[in-house]
Amino acid sequence: VALRKMNKSVKVFLCDKPEQTLEFLVPSDEFGVDLIVADSIDDESMKSYIEHPSDLAIGIDCASPERMDDCYAVYEASPCKIKIDHHVENPGCGFGDSNFVCADWAATGEGIWLLLTAMGADIDREIAIRLYTALLTDTGRFIYSNVTPMTFYIASRLIAVTGSDVTWIARQVYDVKPPRMIKLLSFVYDAIEYFEDGKVAYVYVPDKMFKDAGALLEDSNAISSIMR
Repeated sequence: VALRKMNKSVKVFLCDKPEQTLEFLVPSDEFGVDLIVADSIDDESMKSYIEHPSDLAIGIDCASPERMDDCYAVYEASPCKIKIDHHVENPGCGFGDSNFVCADWAATGEGIWLLLTAMGADIDREIAIRLYTALLTDTGRFIYSNVTPMTFYIASRLIAVTGSDVTWIARQVYDVKPPRMIKLLSFVYDAIEYFEDGKVAYVYVPDKMFKDAGALLEDSNAISSIMR
């Protein structure tokens, strides 16, 4: 959205379709952002994107090329590549021509906010909602140990723009669950096994659970936080 406001042509490549609860982050058509879901396009279309790359490719929140799946070929084809991330880098994972990476950031959204601020971008409501959501989700609602005063400072600057929308964002991301997900989670809760006096929890979720619940693969994303 910020790049479109700078009159740049923008294509956003995603490995998978956004989860239902996160669809509010997808820019509306009025912004003119092309959203391309890799697993929903044919091989010829993907080949075309690789053979006719953008002038600049930006990899977001991907510690290694594998995290980009099929989208990495599109990223690699660009003559200029930037990587923005907050994960500790392993040898050989600095795969951008420019690597804007800092393990001290609690969320990649922190780095994007710093970059946009340095560029003098106008962080309006549309941009602030997306950046705040990035901070909220990457920090587990600001409870992970990597949260810093800078995290809350940036969040406060974004809240000054979004206002009470942050309450709606939190509810949309964490509280809105379709009935099929509730049913799947009920199966998961019942199947959890414990070991080592409750210090280790384990659950196996076979295809049958998804079929019986009428659930989608994306509905399983909540399981990791439940187990934790």
